[in-house]
Amino acid sequence: PNTSEKLSDYGANRTKAYQLTMDWIKATIPMSGDLWMLLVDADFEYVQKSWDPKLLASPEYRKSTMLYVYQGKSERDQYMNYRLLNLRHEFKCVGIVHECWEVKGSADTKVFPHLWIRDHDDGANKANKNARDAKACKIWAKQDPTNPRPWFYLGQSRYYQALEGGRSEAEQAEIIEEGIKALKCRVKLGSFYLEVWQSLIWLGDFYKMKKDEAKMIAAWSHAKLLVADRAEASCRLGIFYCEKGGIYHPNAVIELEYARSRKLPADGFFVDVPSYTYKPEVWLAISKFYTGKKSEGAILNDKVLLMHEVGHQEKNMAFHNAQF
Repeated sequence: PNTSEKLSDYGANRTKAYQLTMDWIKATIPMSGDLWMLLVDADFEYVQKSWDPKLLASPEYRKSTMLYVYQGKSERDQYMNYRLLNLRHEFKCVGIVHECWEVKGSADTKVFPHLWIRDHDDGANKANKNARDAKACKIWAKQDPTNPRPWFYLGQSRYYQALEGGRSEAEQAEIIEEGIKALKCRVKLGSFYLEVWQSLIWLGDFYKMKKDEAKMIAAWSHAKLLVADRAEASCRLGIFYCEKGGIYHPNAVIELEYARSRKLPADGFFVDVPSYTYKPEVWLAISKFYTGKKSEGAILNDKVLLMHEVGHQEKNMAFHNAQF
């Protein structure tokens, strides 16, 4: 739908589009049976897998409020996001800078694995997105300091800004410190445990950038204790211990075996898919070799070489390891 109305923020923009679309649907299509709304951006490429629209009417999905769909630049670099809304319910998009859908009443969510969306620009199709988002979130946090949302999104924006690089050491240090401060505020405010968990993961990453190993380990360990069925924290700890080498390889084996035993979560929040698919095997093969279990390491390494989703760097590591 076209509208010339000036909108105040990201959430208002999407809510208006949702409302206009719903008006069109109500005027055009009988509101009966199973109707779903697929949320896509202009830079998305809609990829079909074993897709059949009738699946949405099946008992497995029809009672769900929202469905997650995998998206990303590639299947090695993907995450899950809400992309299907069940129109039996009413929705509203909230948030100044990020897409967050609220539903009237309780929410029942599931992963819908039958679609995959290629996100060519991965949400960053405008120049200085992270810096602009951080600026907006700082204003938001000042206006509403007890609201967890602006602190989380400020920490997230500073995190991805820090990953961009290309700035002076002083500027980078300032971005990292502001990100740490924001995420610590988010953790302190509590509520929505998965967001607290993700804040701890990013805090550990920030401390790794600062080379503060003690605080890095503490943050990731806290995350592991908070959500024991997730692999991301253990995978990070295992890779860290493997890279340190020597006496740390047994620690790496413990953490990577733990990560390897975790199942890909169905809730979809903040999932680092490689932590469940190939990262544990790549690094575990190395630490197995150095802890006297060469045959187990060799089997794992051969498995990695056959995985199509493994990244170029990890594949090269596996080729190198196969020589020993």
